Amino acid sequence: MPNIPKIFFVDLDGTIINKRNKLISKKNLKAVEWINQESKFIITTGRSYCDRKVKRILQMTNSDTAILSSGAQILYKNELIHEYFFDIGEVLKIVEIANKYKINFALFTSEREYLITQNHLYKFISSLTQSKRMKSLHIKEINKINLNKILKITFIVYPFQINKILKKLRYSISGVNYFSAHYNWVIEITSSRVSKSAQALEICDKLNIDPQDCINFGDSMADEDLSKVLGQSVAMQNGDFEYIKNATFIAPHYKYDGFYHVVSELLNKKGEK
Repeated sequence: MPNIPKIFFVDLDGTIINKRNKLISKKNLKAVEWINQESKFIITTGRSYCDRKVKRILQMTNSDTAILSSGAQILYKNELIHEYFFDIGEVLKIVEIANKYKINFALFTSEREYLITQNHLYKFISSLTQSKRMKSLHIKEINKINLNKILKITFIVYPFQINKILKKLRYSISGVNYFSAHYNWVIEITSSRVSKSAQALEICDKLNIDPQDCINFGDSMADEDLSKVLGQSVAMQNGDFEYIKNATFIAPHYKYDGFYHVVSELLNKKGEK
Protein backbone atom coordinates (compact mmCIF):
# COMPACT_ATOMS: atom_id res chain seq x y z
CA MET A 1 0.00 0.00 0.00
CA PRO A 2 1.49 3.41 -0.97
CA ASN A 3 1.89 6.21 1.58
CA ILE A 4 2.04 3.95 4.61
CA PRO A 5 3.18 6.02 7.60
CA LYS A 6 6.83 5.30 8.33
CA ILE A 7 6.45 5.76 12.10
CA PHE A 8 3.34 5.17 14.23
CA PHE A 9 3.64 7.20 17.45
CA VAL A 10 1.09 5.65 19.82
CA ASP A 11 -0.20 6.73 23.23
CA LEU A 12 -0.89 4.06 25.87
CA ASP A 13 -3.71 4.89 28.30
CA GLY A 14 -7.01 5.48 26.54
CA THR A 15 -5.52 4.45 23.20
CA ILE A 16 -3.83 1.05 22.93
CA ILE A 17 -4.13 -0.26 26.51
CA ASN A 18 -7.57 -1.85 26.72
CA LYS A 19 -7.26 -4.92 28.93
CA ARG A 20 -6.94 -4.97 32.72
CA ASN A 21 -4.43 -7.81 33.14
CA LYS A 22 -3.16 -8.51 29.63
CA LEU A 23 -2.93 -4.75 29.00
CA ILE A 24 -3.33 -4.98 25.21
CA SER A 25 -5.96 -7.01 23.36
CA LYS A 26 -5.05 -9.63 20.76
CA LYS A 27 -6.39 -7.42 17.98
CA ASN A 28 -4.34 -4.40 19.05
CA LEU A 29 -1.23 -6.59 19.32
CA LYS A 30 -1.93 -7.92 15.83
CA ALA A 31 -2.06 -4.30 14.61
CA VAL A 32 1.35 -3.65 16.21
CA GLU A 33 2.71 -6.78 14.49
CA TRP A 34 1.50 -5.44 11.12
CA ILE A 35 3.13 -2.08 11.82
CA ASN A 36 6.45 -3.68 12.71
CA GLN A 37 6.43 -5.56 9.41
CA GLU A 38 6.09 -2.41 7.29
CA SER A 39 6.93 0.57 9.51
CA LYS A 40 8.04 1.41 13.07
CA PHE A 41 5.94 1.43 16.25
CA ILE A 42 6.93 3.95 18.95
CA ILE A 43 5.20 4.50 22.31
CA THR A 44 4.44 8.06 23.45
CA THR A 45 3.15 8.19 27.01
CA GLY A 46 2.95 10.17 30.21
CA ARG A 47 4.17 7.12 32.08
CA SER A 48 7.85 6.97 33.04
CA TYR A 49 10.52 4.43 32.16
CA CYS A 50 10.39 2.97 35.67
CA ASP A 51 6.69 2.08 35.22
CA ARG A 52 6.24 -1.70 35.13
CA LYS A 53 3.54 -1.52 32.48
CA VAL A 54 5.79 0.49 30.18
CA LYS A 55 8.56 -2.10 30.37
CA ARG A 56 6.07 -4.91 29.86
CA ILE A 57 4.51 -3.21 26.81
CA LEU A 58 7.91 -2.47 25.28
CA GLN A 59 8.58 -6.20 25.46
CA MET A 60 5.11 -7.20 24.20
CA THR A 61 5.38 -4.90 21.18
CA ASN A 62 9.03 -5.63 20.44
CA SER A 63 9.81 -1.92 20.76
CA ASP A 64 13.18 -0.32 21.48
CA THR A 65 12.25 3.37 21.22
CA ALA A 66 9.74 5.44 23.20
CA ILE A 67 8.82 8.96 24.31
CA LEU A 68 8.16 8.76 28.06
CA SER A 69 7.09 11.04 30.93
CA SER A 70 5.29 13.27 28.40
CA GLY A 71 8.59 13.93 26.65
CA ALA A 72 10.87 14.27 29.68
CA GLN A 73 12.53 10.94 28.81
CA ILE A 74 13.60 9.46 25.47
CA LEU A 75 14.34 5.78 25.05
CA TYR A 76 16.24 5.13 21.82
CA LYS A 77 17.37 1.66 20.77
CA ASN A 78 16.87 0.42 24.34
CA GLU A 79 18.99 3.20 25.84
CA LEU A 80 17.61 6.08 27.90
CA ILE A 81 19.40 8.86 26.00
CA HIS A 82 17.72 11.96 27.48
CA GLU A 83 16.13 13.01 30.76
CA TYR A 84 14.93 16.58 31.27
CA PHE A 85 14.41 17.74 34.85
CA PHE A 86 12.61 20.75 36.29
CA ASP A 87 14.56 23.57 37.86
CA ILE A 88 14.17 23.29 41.63
CA GLY A 89 12.57 26.74 41.78
CA GLU A 90 9.83 25.61 39.40
CA VAL A 91 9.16 22.51 41.51
CA LEU A 92 8.82 24.56 44.69
CA LYS A 93 6.36 26.98 43.05
CA ILE A 94 4.25 24.10 41.72
CA VAL A 95 4.20 22.40 45.13
CA GLU A 96 3.17 25.72 46.69
CA ILE A 97 0.18 25.94 44.34
CA ALA A 98 -0.78 22.33 45.14
CA ASN A 99 -0.68 23.10 48.85
CA LYS A 100 -2.73 26.28 48.47
CA TYR A 101 -5.54 24.45 46.67
CA LYS A 102 -5.18 21.18 48.65
CA ILE A 103 -4.36 19.22 45.49
CA ASN A 104 -3.03 15.68 45.58
CA PHE A 105 -0.25 15.30 43.02
CA ALA A 106 2.26 12.87 41.54
CA LEU A 107 6.00 13.40 41.19
CA PHE A 108 7.86 11.44 38.51
CA THR A 109 11.56 10.71 39.02
CA SER A 110 14.02 8.41 37.25
CA GLU A 111 13.76 5.82 40.02
CA ARG A 112 10.03 5.77 40.78
CA GLU A 113 6.76 7.67 40.89
CA TYR A 114 5.37 9.23 44.08
CA LEU A 115 1.82 10.19 44.99
CA ILE A 116 1.81 13.15 47.39
CA THR A 117 -1.39 13.45 49.41
CA GLN A 118 -2.84 16.31 51.44
CA ASN A 119 -4.31 14.10 54.16
CA HIS A 120 -3.43 10.84 55.87
CA LEU A 121 -6.67 9.05 54.89
CA TYR A 122 -5.99 9.56 51.18
CA LYS A 123 -2.43 8.37 51.73
CA PHE A 124 -3.72 5.20 53.39
CA ILE A 125 -6.22 4.50 50.60
CA SER A 126 -3.69 5.16 47.83
CA SER A 127 -1.10 2.98 49.54
CA LEU A 128 -3.57 0.11 49.18
CA THR A 129 -4.69 0.84 45.60
CA GLN A 130 -1.60 2.37 43.94
CA SER A 131 1.29 0.61 45.67
CA LYS A 132 2.43 -1.31 42.58
CA ARG A 133 2.95 1.88 40.61
CA MET A 134 3.49 4.69 43.12
CA LYS A 135 4.82 5.21 46.61
CA SER A 136 2.35 7.26 48.63
CA LEU A 137 3.65 10.03 50.89
CA HIS A 138 1.94 12.73 52.94
CA ILE A 139 2.85 16.29 51.91
CA LYS A 140 4.89 16.66 55.11
CA GLU A 141 7.10 13.77 53.93
CA ILE A 142 8.02 15.40 50.61
CA ASN A 143 11.56 16.07 51.84
CA LYS A 144 12.21 12.32 51.42
CA ILE A 145 12.31 12.96 47.65
CA ASN A 146 15.17 14.58 45.74
CA LEU A 147 13.30 17.54 44.23
CA ASN A 148 16.25 18.28 41.92
CA LYS A 149 15.41 15.15 39.92
CA ILE A 150 11.74 15.69 39.02
CA LEU A 151 10.80 14.83 35.42
CA LYS A 152 7.09 15.54 35.52
CA ILE A 153 4.34 16.60 37.94
CA THR A 154 0.68 15.63 37.68
CA PHE A 155 -2.11 17.40 39.57
CA ILE A 156 -5.19 15.32 40.39
CA VAL A 157 -8.11 17.75 40.30
CA TYR A 158 -11.87 17.98 39.98
CA PRO A 159 -13.07 19.14 36.53
CA PHE A 160 -14.76 22.20 38.06
CA GLN A 161 -11.35 23.31 39.43
CA ILE A 162 -9.33 22.95 36.27
CA ASN A 163 -9.74 26.42 34.75
CA LYS A 164 -8.84 28.10 38.03
CA ILE A 165 -5.74 25.93 38.47
CA LEU A 166 -4.60 26.36 34.86
CA LYS A 167 -4.99 30.13 35.22
CA LYS A 168 -2.95 30.08 38.43
CA LEU A 169 -0.17 28.10 36.74
CA ARG A 170 -0.22 30.45 33.74
CA TYR A 171 0.27 33.58 35.85
CA SER A 172 2.59 32.10 38.49
CA ILE A 173 5.15 30.07 36.53
CA SER A 174 6.59 30.87 33.12
CA GLY A 175 8.99 27.97 32.61
CA VAL A 176 6.57 25.06 32.40
CA ASN A 177 4.16 23.35 30.02
CA TYR A 178 0.76 22.24 31.30
CA PHE A 179 -2.27 20.59 29.73
CA SER A 180 -5.41 18.80 30.79
CA ALA A 181 -5.94 15.07 30.43
CA HIS A 182 -8.30 12.29 31.49
CA TYR A 183 -11.45 14.35 30.91
CA ASN A 184 -10.14 17.29 32.99
CA TRP A 185 -9.40 15.20 36.07
CA VAL A 186 -5.65 15.61 35.58
CA ILE A 187 -3.20 18.42 34.77
CA GLU A 188 0.15 17.23 33.43
CA ILE A 189 3.09 19.59 34.00
CA THR A 190 6.58 19.41 32.48
CA SER A 191 9.50 21.75 32.00
CA SER A 192 9.13 24.15 29.07
CA ARG A 193 12.20 22.47 27.56
CA VAL A 194 10.12 19.31 27.16
CA SER A 195 7.47 18.28 24.62
CA LYS A 196 6.41 15.10 22.89
CA SER A 197 6.71 16.91 19.56
CA ALA A 198 10.35 17.94 20.06
CA GLN A 199 11.28 14.39 21.02
CA ALA A 200 9.38 12.95 18.06
CA LEU A 201 11.28 15.28 15.72
CA GLU A 202 14.58 14.17 17.26
CA ILE A 203 13.67 10.52 16.74
CA CYS A 204 12.62 11.20 13.14
CA ASP A 205 15.96 12.91 12.56
CA LYS A 206 17.90 10.00 14.03
CA LEU A 207 15.99 7.57 11.80
CA ASN A 208 16.24 9.90 8.77
CA ILE A 209 12.45 9.96 8.36
CA ASP A 210 10.35 12.96 7.33
CA PRO A 211 7.90 13.82 10.18
CA GLN A 212 5.23 14.41 7.53
CA ASP A 213 5.44 10.69 6.74
CA CYS A 214 4.45 9.81 10.32
CA ILE A 215 1.21 9.48 12.27
CA ASN A 216 0.24 9.71 15.94
CA PHE A 217 -2.57 8.07 17.89
CA GLY A 218 -3.85 9.71 21.08
CA ASP A 219 -6.81 10.68 23.22
CA SER A 220 -6.03 13.95 25.00
CA MET A 221 -4.52 17.40 24.68
CA ALA A 222 -1.30 15.86 25.98
CA ASP A 223 -0.98 14.42 22.45
CA GLU A 224 -1.94 17.62 20.61
CA ASP A 225 1.58 18.95 20.06
CA LEU A 226 2.46 15.81 18.09
CA SER A 227 -0.40 16.56 15.70
CA LYS A 228 1.24 19.89 14.86
CA VAL A 229 4.51 18.37 13.60
CA LEU A 230 3.50 14.99 12.16
CA GLY A 231 1.70 14.37 8.88
CA GLN A 232 -1.44 12.73 10.28
CA SER A 233 -3.17 12.25 13.61
CA VAL A 234 -5.75 9.84 14.95
CA ALA A 235 -7.99 10.70 17.89
CA MET A 236 -9.77 7.98 19.80
CA GLN A 237 -13.56 8.35 19.99
CA ASN A 238 -13.24 8.40 23.79
CA GLY A 239 -10.80 11.32 23.67
CA ASP A 240 -11.06 14.98 24.64
CA PHE A 241 -13.33 17.00 22.35
CA GLU A 242 -10.70 19.66 21.65
CA TYR A 243 -8.27 16.99 20.51
CA ILE A 244 -10.81 15.11 18.41
CA LYS A 245 -11.93 18.14 16.40
CA ASN A 246 -8.42 18.72 15.00
CA ALA A 247 -7.55 15.08 14.17
CA THR A 248 -7.13 13.65 10.66
CA PHE A 249 -9.04 10.49 11.61
CA ILE A 250 -11.31 9.45 14.46
CA ALA A 251 -10.90 5.88 15.70
CA PRO A 252 -13.59 3.85 17.47
CA HIS A 253 -13.50 3.74 21.28
CA TYR A 254 -10.28 2.28 22.73
CA LYS A 255 -12.25 -0.40 24.59
CA TYR A 256 -13.46 -1.77 21.25
CA ASP A 257 -10.04 -2.08 19.58
CA GLY A 258 -10.26 1.31 17.89
CA PHE A 259 -6.49 1.30 17.33
CA TYR A 260 -6.70 -2.04 15.48
CA HIS A 261 -9.54 -0.87 13.22
CA VAL A 262 -7.70 2.25 12.01
CA VAL A 263 -4.39 0.42 11.52
CA SER A 264 -6.12 -2.30 9.49
CA GLU A 265 -7.51 0.41 7.20
CA LEU A 266 -4.22 2.27 6.87
CA LEU A 267 -2.26 -0.90 6.10
CA ASN A 268 -4.98 -2.43 3.92
CA LYS A 269 -5.33 -5.38 6.30
CA LYS A 270 -9.11 -5.24 6.69
CA GLY A 271 -10.48 -8.75 6.87
CA GLU A 272 -7.18 -10.31 7.96
CA LYS A 273 -6.79 -11.92 11.36
